[in-house]
Amino acid sequence: ADMEGEIRIYDSVPGHSARAFVSPQGTSGRSGRAVTDTIRSLKLYCATAEAEALKDDADALRRVAWILATSRYAELRDGPKAVAYAEKAIAVTSRKNAGLLAILAAAYAEAGNFPRAIGAQKEAIALLTSEERKKAFTSELKLYESHLPRRDDSW
Repeated sequence: ADMEGEIRIYDSVPGHSARAFVSPQGTSGRSGRAVTDTIRSLKLYCATAEAEALKDDADALRRVAWILATSRYAELRDGPKAVAYAEKAIAVTSRKNAGLLAILAAAYAEAGNFPRAIGAQKEAIALLTSEERKKAFTSELKLYESHLPRRDDSW
């Protein structure tokens, strides 16, 4: 890219701590350019992760599903595709991973299927033992009950 700033791509999904961002160092006064570069970088990241997802890589599947479901950039979101990737990841884990179920819920919400989003989020909450995580997942459930999709500002 022709950015003066540094591009760093990390991972950010429920239950995981890293983030994805483009540092706007050197892009002062050019916020439109920084956003364009961010979107371009994330599209490249998604394309790479999608290639891995095609190999039934559960980690790649969840990363792509999360971005497609929750990105703050409309150009990156694709609810039906996010649902397909999330369902495939969940099939690999036999529906025993709360984080993946939360991603599926976010994907359903992005696709406009709020009843299924609510069901998947409740299923995720039922698997949790940590009260702190239950609280976070419950706040997401409230979004879906209000017919609002989840957004991750880091993507």
